[in-house]
Amino acid sequence: PKENGYQSIHVKLLPDFGRWQEVHISSEAMIRQSQLGCVAERNESNIQMWIEKFRKVLHDTISGAMRDDRYMEDIITAFYNDDIQVFTPTGKKIILPQNATAIDFAYEVHTDLGDHAKYVRINSRLEPVNTELRRGDVVEIFTEKDSHPEQDWQNFAHTFKARKAIRRYLESIPKAPYCRCSVCNPIPGEEVIGIRNHFDPELITVHKRDCPHAISMASSYGDDVVSVDYKADETLYPLTLKVKAVDRSHLFVDLVDCITNTFHLSMESFNTKTDRNIVVCKIRFGVHSYAELKTIINHISAIEGVDEVRRLDEDDELFDV
Repeated sequence: PKENGYQSIHVKLLPDFGRWQEVHISSEAMIRQSQLGCVAERNESNIQMWIEKFRKVLHDTISGAMRDDRYMEDIITAFYNDDIQVFTPTGKKIILPQNATAIDFAYEVHTDLGDHAKYVRINSRLEPVNTELRRGDVVEIFTEKDSHPEQDWQNFAHTFKARKAIRRYLESIPKAPYCRCSVCNPIPGEEVIGIRNHFDPELITVHKRDCPHAISMASSYGDDVVSVDYKADETLYPLTLKVKAVDRSHLFVDLVDCITNTFHLSMESFNTKTDRNIVVCKIRFGVHSYAELKTIINHISAIEGVDEVRRLDEDDELFDV
């Protein structure tokens, strides 16, 4: 039975007319308990287990520093009506809500496993941590000490335990004094200006000086333009370089070597298109500062056969030569 006492056998059949039909097989006692809830069978031990879990969830959600307006949502997510059973590599059964992901699985096993999850193997197949799980999956989580929850993990977490842990970690990260403009995507070291939100003076957005959006805002709210001290730190700022070169043997190896070995940066993607011995590459990775970006561009420009290296705007066409 599920945590709420529901118990039935679900079978899917494919009849001659070609549409899947789902059949639920239940005894009268199962149907009665499904309609009335776990209190229908007062002698069953699952009632006390359900009460204990409810007490624990209430305590966790409304006590301590994590108390906020979302505690009712957290309580609801902790008691799901439909669930799936998945397994650890050693055969331990883990019960999760339907649509749960490997992130939920990791936190259900142990908080540290979730906090440092890097990737996952589901039924021995390599998958990202946000992969949705199915009944019967065997899940193995792999960790790295430098891996931590990311902002979008909140979109893939479905259990109370995972949501709470992810939120706790994200709220522990020191907040940046500014936010970046999503149009021009400035990086430390570029000529930038700050524009204070006209309706929320505490919010300052950093723009490149030539950002069209910043120019438009400055013309309407000139008093909101402020100077900002936009310094480099350990943050990586994603960007895309377009490289145009004469195709040759080992060209791609040299490009990858320059970014990953020389500058020790990880690449997010590497796409190429070749036309009559002219190759155009789109390389996406993160840099710490504009000075670092210029150094990388100089190194790539010095590679044999490379003719052009430039940074792409977000809306640039990939192979707009």
